[in-house]
Amino acid sequence: MKNDLYWIWLTLKNKISSRSMVNIVDRFGSVVDIYACTDFSEFTGLSAAAKAQLADKSLEAAERTVRETEAIGGYIVTIDDDDYPFLLRNIACPPYVLYMKGKHMDWKRLLTLTVVGTRDYSEYGRSATEYITGGLAGAGVTIVSGMARGIDAIAGCAAIRRGAQTVAVLGSGLDVIYPREYKGFYDAISRKGVVITEFPPGTRPLRENFPKRNRIMAGLSYGVIVMQAPEKSGALITAAHALENGRDVFAVPADIFSFGHSGTNLLIQNGAKLILSAEDVISEYPYIHIQPLRERTQVSETMPAGRAAAAADGEKKRKADEELLKGLDENEAKVLKLLFGGKKHIDEISRELDMKASDTNVALTMLELQGLIENAGSNIFSFKES
Repeated sequence: MKNDLYWIWLTLKNKISSRSMVNIVDRFGSVVDIYACTDFSEFTGLSAAAKAQLADKSLEAAERTVRETEAIGGYIVTIDDDDYPFLLRNIACPPYVLYMKGKHMDWKRLLTLTVVGTRDYSEYGRSATEYITGGLAGAGVTIVSGMARGIDAIAGCAAIRRGAQTVAVLGSGLDVIYPREYKGFYDAISRKGVVITEFPPGTRPLRENFPKRNRIMAGLSYGVIVMQAPEKSGALITAAHALENGRDVFAVPADIFSFGHSGTNLLIQNGAKLILSAEDVISEYPYIHIQPLRERTQVSETMPAGRAAAAADGEKKRKADEELLKGLDENEAKVLKLLFGGKKHIDEISRELDMKASDTNVALTMLELQGLIENAGSNIFSFKES
């Protein structure tokens, strides 16, 4: 039997803290030896509940976890496996089990960079994120984000639009998509890149999960780019994890009068590299060969047959338009229905639908990937007639 079940068995012991888990693994050196041990009395840092869990040698929960992961199209990678992300293996507190959905990435051949920022971004923050992340993606960089609202979503969408591989790290199980309306975003990432979590299927997006997720985001990457963030934020926690593990930290300067976004300026004052373009980041890694994207790769789905013919008849066109709305999530359907009426700028769409700009951005990206809309330039979108 591979060691996978033993690793899953160990990491399902939820009464053991992350630090205690590391100490146990370091002490024994082998998960097989941990499983075989029957006396943990000398580990004074373990609670009675933790010792009781370690004494339970049943692999039933681990086997069930494997089945649940496979049932949702995922796969499991442990720290013993060759395809475990090599950068992540060397952080202070690595996850011993990763649940993944999507491609099997050749991690050693990738330049991975994490992009993070606030949910409460400004127009400047959005534009800067799209400009720099789009440039990185076009140059062949693999973008890592947390699939959260705000800057994370904007970065992920910018990468997907350029046809780049993307990585999303979750604070929940693979089968618990959060935010819920990002299912299309989740599906697009898992098709083009990979979704990763250390939490087994069924895990809810609890508050305490997200700092743990942030350390994985930092650990997967050569560097962390903070686009826009307040002085106390998850983005700065991710940057702190990067520094703790010897990774680079980059920051885009903020408006000095925008006190809610002053965290990036604070990072720069403390030594983060100020960046103004994608090249400012890429130039730091001349030893990593990346293949630029020569043309955008679009994931498209076939439009319903007869769409052009239906357009000739008003009633048939209406029914055909209604057919297109089926299968879309609520935000995607609202945006597409609005665009049936003509071209709209992204800001107009957000305003008229009373939708957060980050949610609008995700919906537009998903519709564009399905071939239902097109970007005419300058963030003006229109319905794409077949």
